Amino acid sequence: MNPYSDIDIMNQIQSGDVEKLSILYERYKRLLFSYFYRMSGHAQISEDLVQNVFIRILRFNHQFKGTGSFKTWMYTIAWHEFADHARKNAPFNKMTELSGIEMAEEATPETELDQKEEIELLKKAMGQLDDEHRQVLILSKYQEMRYREIAEILECSETAVKTRVFRAMNQLKKNMKRLEA
Repeated sequence: MNPYSDIDIMNQIQSGDVEKLSILYERYKRLLFSYFYRMSGHAQISEDLVQNVFIRILRFNHQFKGTGSFKTWMYTIAWHEFADHARKNAPFNKMTELSGIEMAEEATPETELDQKEEIELLKKAMGQLDDEHRQVLILSKYQEMRYREIAEILECSETAVKTRVFRAMNQLKKNMKRLEA
């Protein structure tokens, strides 16, 4: 494990040691892939978007001031990267799959089947959400980010984030009920 903090590494990158970006890449590639995969449902697109985020981090490293969290700054870049991708590729905008939902370890065949059905229902319901609603749920529930961090990423207030999460959860519940019928 590397003893340097994200801010230390960014300072080194800003001083010209761009090879240090590989440390940040190793730390965050899985988190970013998970985020993009949950947004897009496509592994190859997610991999490309992760690469693009790190290209942007390198290109815009001078904009990182070190006063806030690197992770929040990185997710802001990721949010913009996905928005750009979605604008350019409208047909691929809908999620076809959602992964990362784990089943209980000690499940009987019956409960395992029920869990698989629930997971599929959740995937479909999430796929029916618009990008804004899906994104706040992924950031808050799957990426386990605080509302304050999400507000920084989305460039809005914490209250707006809370409202968006509330509305997204309501829409998700409606989607699930509709799909269950």
